[in-house]
Amino acid sequence: ESLRGGRASSSLTRLSLKGCPKLGLESPMNATVQLLSDPEKGLLSLRRLDLSNVPVSAKHHLRLCQAIGDHTSLETVLLVDIGLGKRGGNSKSSLAKQCIDALFRNSLLRHLDIGWNSFGWEIFQDLGRLVVTAESLRHLGVASCSSLSAGAVSSTPVVYLLEELRHGSPLTSLDISSNRLDFRGALIMEDAMEGCKRLTDLVLDGNPLGVLGLRSLCRLLCNPRSGMNKLRCEDCFSGMTDPATVEPQGCQLFSRNSPENAYALDLERPYHRAILRMLYKLCDRMCLKADLAFREISATPAFNHASKGADGVYIVPTSGRLAFTFSSEDAVSAALKGVAGDEFGAVVQRRFGLVDLQPNFKTIVPLLANFQAIRGRTEEQRVML
Repeated sequence: ESLRGGRASSSLTRLSLKGCPKLGLESPMNATVQLLSDPEKGLLSLRRLDLSNVPVSAKHHLRLCQAIGDHTSLETVLLVDIGLGKRGGNSKSSLAKQCIDALFRNSLLRHLDIGWNSFGWEIFQDLGRLVVTAESLRHLGVASCSSLSAGAVSSTPVVYLLEELRHGSPLTSLDISSNRLDFRGALIMEDAMEGCKRLTDLVLDGNPLGVLGLRSLCRLLCNPRSGMNKLRCEDCFSGMTDPATVEPQGCQLFSRNSPENAYALDLERPYHRAILRMLYKLCDRMCLKADLAFREISATPAFNHASKGADGVYIVPTSGRLAFTFSSEDAVSAALKGVAGDEFGAVVQRRFGLVDLQPNFKTIVPLLANFQAIRGRTEEQRVML
């Protein structure tokens, strides 16, 4: 209450109440909301607010987020582990969604950290759509936010946020550490972040990516279309060595160098949609028509080849099942035209030249810098190699 009015109203720009155990009680929280929302005596010049690790009651969540969303100068908001999505009974998911929507009403928001709360796939999908349109937002933190959601068709709901980033993102840094991301989530990142020129820093600590997941991220670092140059991935090098143990009914794998395979995709799953988009992008790279690459198609309902939207992203169905065989035979034949059958070096070079990413100076520097960052951790360096 002592902060209301006076000099604090016009001069206080940073307020940290991090870890205050009693701030979440009725009276202190009401006072905090009032400080943020009072148009005359509130903290009108506040630019940075930290309420991390404050046990906020569910009944205050929406009021607090609305006050932040309507504030006229707040740019940095830290709401780590305040109980979003964890409290509120049967309506906690709906309440969390309303809170996220309210926060994004603030058009000045540049740094938002809502890590260590609990969100399902619907909230992550909504969050992704909001991030894409939040022109001022530069950093988003959602560390350890993936809940176990009923009705989800993915191993971890944060992949729904990642998939939305394929439309472009204003973010320059993203923290998605400790969200149970494995090689499937890494492929979704590779697909979605390929065109994110602004996104340079990615924090992935504590996710079981394994060899397959790190392979996707290394390709992302080497891709000249990506802006990625700094990757933090401590404790990410253990993961499933046998993908069949992840999906005993049959795990679909994407191999950039050897994409020829029979695929059976469930298009409700973000991972399977990412595989389909990656195959279409390979067709573009190999100058191969989709009709020639996708063979023996069987689909429910009927399937028409994907087309690109205005942003250049392939629009694929979000439901149904699709089975096909992918073949690059026509592209390979064209690439090998004029090469003698016993010129094995030329054959290999032209074959893999169709799909290989060739790092240039701009992309090889961040790749080697990330390798140097794990110096001394032999096993991790071996996995990255």
